[in-house]
Amino acid sequence: MKQPKINIVVVTFNRSELLKECLNALLAQHYENYKVYLINNASTDNTEEMIKQNFTCDSIVYYNTGENLGGAGGFNYGIRKAASDDCDYIWLMDDDTIVKEDSLEKLVQYADKLNNDFGFLSSFVKFTDGTPCQMNIPTLYGDDNNKNREWLNTYQFTDPEEKIRIIHGTFVAFFVRKEVVKKVGLPIKEFFIWADDTEYSLRISKEYKNYFCKDSVVTHKMKENKASTLNDFITCSPERVGRYYYSYRNKFYIAKNRGSKASFRYRLRILKHMIFVLLKSKDKNKKLKVICRGSRDGRKFAPEVEYI
Repeated sequence: MKQPKINIVVVTFNRSELLKECLNALLAQHYENYKVYLINNASTDNTEEMIKQNFTCDSIVYYNTGENLGGAGGFNYGIRKAASDDCDYIWLMDDDTIVKEDSLEKLVQYADKLNNDFGFLSSFVKFTDGTPCQMNIPTLYGDDNNKNREWLNTYQFTDPEEKIRIIHGTFVAFFVRKEVVKKVGLPIKEFFIWADDTEYSLRISKEYKNYFCKDSVVTHKMKENKASTLNDFITCSPERVGRYYYSYRNKFYIAKNRGSKASFRYRLRILKHMIFVLLKSKDKNKKLKVICRGSRDGRKFAPEVEYI
């Protein structure tokens, strides 16, 4: 039987050494019917030179966006290119994602086992020490408030036939059907950074069932194994404070689009954050302004979903 065609979207920005490792791992896969859409978000390091020197094969199609579109804009750009070409599935990842030789093969096998009755699949993302990567733990179906954020740390995979349904995954080994992309549209490029994968996977979850594929394992080569927390914002350096504007704005947008209860809970969360900043943080005024501006803009933030 003919293998399904997979278009892989890799978004990179100023991490040429990690990107080199990422691409070498992709090219070493057992699965053969794929093409890599490499999206360079206008890197200012030696990324372009490294690519030209090491990766000129037909399996990699290279694009430079011309400006830094952020992760959200990069994936929007990449998925548009990938979905406009011939393929059955699109596999998304950052440049610090290192796949195993059978990571893609396992996803394709699981898709076949599900008879293609899904929106997206999430690979098992591990840290460099083999433990679950905390930033990439999917949200289980039925846990709309994401209260069980540690489930994967203690989960016992005793039933090989068990289907683990999820509603949220991250753009680190995110496997989506092309026809799903055509129906629900592209990630919202105006998010720039933060929560674009949350919004996108929740949008897909409104229409489709989605699953965790435990047998497809990849490594996320982060500097440390932790999820983004309120304490990160409280303790972040002054030059990084402005980035959090996108977090508050985008998450407010997601909450208001999930309904009044979610919006109310997020408003309470914002209040909690402001109190903690006042009690524990340096640069209080600067951080409070970021929270207020992001929350204010989130209330009126209404980007249009783009379709192919």
